[in-house]
Amino acid sequence: MGPLKQPPFSGQSSNNFDTFYIKRVSDRDETFSSVSPFLVEKAITGSVGTVTSTKLMRSGDLLVEVASRKQAQQILRLNSLSTIAISAQPHVTLNTSKGVITCGRLLNLSNEEITQELGGQGVKDVRRINIRRDGVSSASVFGHSKTNCRGTLTCARCAAAGHESTDCTAVEKCVNCDGKHISFSRSCPKWKVEKEVVATKYKQNISFPEARRLVKAQTPPDGKSYASVVDKSHPVYQTTNCPHCNYVVTMSNPVPSTSKKLWNIFRRYPTTEHHTAFKRAKALSRRIRHRSQRESWINFVSSLTSSTSSKQLWKKVKAANGIYREFSIPVLTTGNVTHSAPLDIANTLGHTFAQVSATDSYRPDFVAIKNRAERTPLRFIARSTLPYNSEFRMFELETALSRAHDTSPGPDGITYNMLRHLNTTSLSHLLFLFNRIWTEQKYPSQWHEAIVIPILKPGKDPSNPLHYRPIALTSCLCKTFEHMVNARLIFELEKQGCIPPLKSGFRRGGSTFDNLVLLETQIRNSFVRRNHLVSILFDTEKAYDRAWRYGILSTLFNFGFRGNLPVFLKNFLSHRTFRVRVGNCFSNHFIQAEGVPQGSVLSSNMNTIERQLQNAVNKLVAWCDKNGHAISAEKSRCVLFCRKRNIHLDPNIQIRNAPVPVVNEIRFLGVIFDRKLAFLPHILPLRTKCERSLNILKVLSRTSWGADQTSLLRIYQAVILSSINYGCMVYGSARPTVLRRLDTIHHSALRICSGAFRTSPVESLYVICHQLPLHLRRQKISALYFFRAQSVPRHPISQITLPAFLHRLYAARPSRILPFCERDKMLLHDSDLNVTIQSSDFFCFPPWDVPHFSYLNPFSGFDKSSTAPVSFQQLFHHHRYRYSSFIPIFTDGSKSDGHVGCGVVFPSDTLSYRLHNYCSVFTAELVAIFCALQEISPSRQRKFIICTDSMCALETLSHYDTQMHLVGLEILSFLQFLWNKSFNIIFCWVPSHVGISGNETADAIAKFASAFLPRALPYVDIKKFFVSRLFSLWPQKWDLLTNNKLHSVKPSIGLWPILPIRRVDVKLTRLRIGHTRFTHKHLIFGERAPVCPTCHQNFTVHPILI
Repeated sequence: MGPLKQPPFSGQSSNNFDTFYIKRVSDRDETFSSVSPFLVEKAITGSVGTVTSTKLMRSGDLLVEVASRKQAQQILRLNSLSTIAISAQPHVTLNTSKGVITCGRLLNLSNEEITQELGGQGVKDVRRINIRRDGVSSASVFGHSKTNCRGTLTCARCAAAGHESTDCTAVEKCVNCDGKHISFSRSCPKWKVEKEVVATKYKQNISFPEARRLVKAQTPPDGKSYASVVDKSHPVYQTTNCPHCNYVVTMSNPVPSTSKKLWNIFRRYPTTEHHTAFKRAKALSRRIRHRSQRESWINFVSSLTSSTSSKQLWKKVKAANGIYREFSIPVLTTGNVTHSAPLDIANTLGHTFAQVSATDSYRPDFVAIKNRAERTPLRFIARSTLPYNSEFRMFELETALSRAHDTSPGPDGITYNMLRHLNTTSLSHLLFLFNRIWTEQKYPSQWHEAIVIPILKPGKDPSNPLHYRPIALTSCLCKTFEHMVNARLIFELEKQGCIPPLKSGFRRGGSTFDNLVLLETQIRNSFVRRNHLVSILFDTEKAYDRAWRYGILSTLFNFGFRGNLPVFLKNFLSHRTFRVRVGNCFSNHFIQAEGVPQGSVLSSNMNTIERQLQNAVNKLVAWCDKNGHAISAEKSRCVLFCRKRNIHLDPNIQIRNAPVPVVNEIRFLGVIFDRKLAFLPHILPLRTKCERSLNILKVLSRTSWGADQTSLLRIYQAVILSSINYGCMVYGSARPTVLRRLDTIHHSALRICSGAFRTSPVESLYVICHQLPLHLRRQKISALYFFRAQSVPRHPISQITLPAFLHRLYAARPSRILPFCERDKMLLHDSDLNVTIQSSDFFCFPPWDVPHFSYLNPFSGFDKSSTAPVSFQQLFHHHRYRYSSFIPIFTDGSKSDGHVGCGVVFPSDTLSYRLHNYCSVFTAELVAIFCALQEISPSRQRKFIICTDSMCALETLSHYDTQMHLVGLEILSFLQFLWNKSFNIIFCWVPSHVGISGNETADAIAKFASAFLPRALPYVDIKKFFVSRLFSLWPQKWDLLTNNKLHSVKPSIGLWPILPIRRVDVKLTRLRIGHTRFTHKHLIFGERAPVCPTCHQNFTVHPILI
C-alpha cells in the first residue's frame, strides 16, 4: 500500500483541536446583538489574545474562531466577558468536515477498526454508504439517506406511507413533486432543482440557504415563463404529433428534446432524410417557442390598465423598453498609462477631481488675489439676537422631510425613506441633534465626506478622466438639515433683495421659460427695428468645482449675515473630502480644496454670477478672474440674429485673445434659436425625437392586445407631449406650416392610443381621446404661463412693457411677429379676459415662525345624512352657551350661474359683496372670512367666534403651506396682526342648511349680494376659468362638423368609459368613428369602395349595425 501519507489531506485541517466556539450570554433574555462590537473585540483580545475571527450569529450568539490550542483551552474556561456572564462551547458542525473514501480493501473491515486506525488523522466517526446498482438513490426525500431518516416510512414508488417500495406494484407517484414517476427518479424536477442547489453551493462556496435563493431566482416560477404562459388547454399546445417523426409533443415534453434526439440520430447516421427530419423538428420547436414568447409578452403588456399605479406603470414601461442599462467600467488613459482595474480607475478619477478644485488650477493672478484676501478673517459673531439664528422647530423638520426627493444615500447609508418613517420620539431626538449642531456651531466630521459617482458627459471620450462629471452623494441627514437652513437663507436673501430679479434658476416662481421669453422678446424687438442683435452664450469652466469658498462667505458677510447661519455655511464648505466609487470599489480619500459638492442642497444658491454682453465681456472676464471662475472661449457661442438678406460681417468677439465661434443656431435652455428665429431647426429634431418615442406606444399596444387607452394616453402625455409642450410659448410664434410638422406626431399617437383606423378624421381622434389640438394646447400653456408670471411679484416677464414707438412700428409692419407678452395680451383681449391677477407673496411668513391655526368642531361625532336638523340646532345652542362671552359672526359664500357672492352676519348688522364671476365658491368662502376679520379690526371688543360651513376653508387654513390659496395667506397674515393686538378669535365649523339661523342668513345674503367688491383674481381661479373657456370653444367647432360620422353618435364632447379588453375597445372605437378596415381600406390600397349589392350604395358602418 506504500508509505503512510502525512496529514493534512485534501480538505483537512492540520489542527487537532476545535477552532470554532459559540459564546452565549447566561441571561436568556439578553444577547450580544445589543452589546457594542468594540467592547466585545476588546474583551476577547484581553482574555485570550487576538483570534482569527469573531462573528455575530442570527441567534445573537458569538462565533469565535481561535488560532491556537492554547486559545481553545482558555476560551472554554471563560465564565465572563468583561462584565457579561457567558458560557462557551465548541460549535456542533464547524469543527468537523465530511468526506468520502472509495476503497475496496476496506469493505471487509468493521467501522470500529477503521475509526481506531484513522483516529490519529482526526477521523471521529465512520459510516458506510450503500449505492444501488441501477444508478438511483434509495432515499425518497432529499437531504438525507434512508438509514438516517427520522420520518414516517414512505414508499418510494407510490408515495404511500406504511410500506416499503420493494414489493409495491401500485401506480408510480413521486413523493416530492407528485409526478408520475418513482421518488428516486433523476427525471424528477424537484431532484434537478436540488442537484442545482448542491452544485451552486459548492461551486460558489456559499451556504445552502443562499444557494437555494440563488437557484430559485434563476428558475422562472410556474405561470411566468415564456413556456408556461401558453394556454395548456388549447389543442395545438396540449398534444401535437410531429409530422416528420410522429413524435408526441406536449408542454411537459416539448419539441427541443425531440430536435436534440434527432440531432443525435443524424450524427450517428448522417443521411439526407435524418437531416431533413432534424431541420423540421428544430423549426417546429422554434415556432412553439416564439408563440410562447409572444403570449408572455401580450400578457405582460395587457396588465397595464387604468387601475395600475404610476409607479408600477413606469416600472413596467422601463422594463419593456430596456431602459435599465448595465454599468460598464471604463478604461482610462492618462498619458501613456492605461488603467483598467476598478480601484486604479477610482483613484485616477479621484486624483483628477481633486486637482480640478485645487488651488493650482486657478490662474496665477487670481491666486495672488485669493491669498491676499484670505489674510483677513471673517468674524461672524452676532452682537444681537437675530431671528434666523433661533433654534429649529418640529414643523421645519417635517416640512424638509416632506419636500425632499428620494435620492441615493451617502456614506452612512441612511435614506430619506428611513427618516420619513421615524416616529415622533425619534424625530424629536433628531431635531435635538440638529439644534445642538446649530447652537454649538459644530459640524459632524462624517458630513464632510462625500461619495462621488463619475457620470460621463454626453458625447465625450470615456477614456479621458476630465470628461466625467463628479456627482457627490452626501448624507441624507445632512441634506435634511441643509433643507432647513436653505429655507432660512432664501427667505433672508429674498427679503433683503440680495437676489437680482433676472435670476430664475432655483427660485420660487421662476423657470427656464423666463429667460427664453426674454431672449425672444429682445430678438423680436430688434427685428421690427431692422437692427442686428448679437447674443453671446458663455460657458463657465468647472463652475461648481472652482467656486471660491472665501468669496462666497465674504459676500454673505457683506450682506450682513451673522451668527449661526453663516457659521454653519462656513463649516459646510470647509474640510470637505470625497471618495470615488466605481462599481463596488472605492478610491482613497481626496481633499476638495475649493468648490461646492454637486448634489447638495445648498450648492445651487452658492454659485450665482451675472452675465452681460459684448461691451461687458472684458468686464465679465475681469470679474471671473477676481472670483476664481474661467470662461471657455471654445465652448462659448455667439449668434448674430438678423433677417437681412445682404451679406454682412460676423462680429469678432474675443476672450483673452481667443475668438468666440459665431454660429447660425444655438441651443439655449433646451430650445434651438436660429438667426432668423424661424424655429425650424428646433422643430425638426423635436419631431425626430418624438417619432422615436412613438415606438414605446407601438410596443405596448396592438389592435388585438396591449395596454388600455387610459394607460397609453398617460404614457403619451408624460413621454412625448411633455417634450412638445416645453418652450411652446416661444417656438409657437413660428409659421403655421412649420408648426404643422408636429401635428402628425400628435395624430399618430392618438391613433395608436385609441386603436383607430388610419383613415380616421383627426377631429374624431381629438374627441374620442379627449385631447386638445396642438394649437389650442399652445394657447392654453402660453396663457397660463402669462397668468403665472403676473402673479409673481417682481417677475421679469411682468415688468416687460412695449414702448409707444415700438407699438407704432409693429402696427406699421404687420408682417413682423409680436413678442410673447403682446401676443398673449391680444389672445386674452379676444377672449375678454382683461383681469388683474392677485400677486402672491411666497415669503409672507419666516420659516421659523409659521402661523398655527385651529378650529372647533362640536358636531364631529354626528353624520349629517342620518342626524335630524333639530339635533344640530341643540348642539349649536349648547356650543353658544359654552362660548357666550364671544361675539358670534357667521360667514358664507355662494356661486351660481353668473353670480358669485359672499356674506357676513354680525349680531346687529350684515355685510354682503358680489365677486367676480371667475371666482370659485372656495374663494368666496375665504373672502367672506377675510371681510369679517377686516370689520372686527377697529372694534373695541376682543373676543369673537367666526362660524363658517366651509370645512375645506378651515382645513386649508390649518395646514399652512407657501403654495396655499392666496386669500388664505391674507387671512393668516391678518390674523397674526389681530393676535398681536390681543384679539381672541375662535373659528368654528357649523353644518349648512340645518336651521342654524346665522348660517341661513349668511347664505341668503350671499346669494343676492349686489355691491361689487373690487379684488384681484387668484391665479387658481383664472386658470380654472380659462381652461374651461378653452374647452367651451372646442365644442363650438365640433358642432360645425355635422357630416362627421362620430358627431351623430357623440354630439357633445366628454369622456367615455374605457373597456379593459383592448380588442373590444378598439372595435368599439372604430365603429363609433365610422372608419373600419372593411369600409375604408380602399383609401389605403387605391381600390374601389365596397358597394352594397342590394342598394348599390357604398358600405358604411351605419347600415351594417342597423
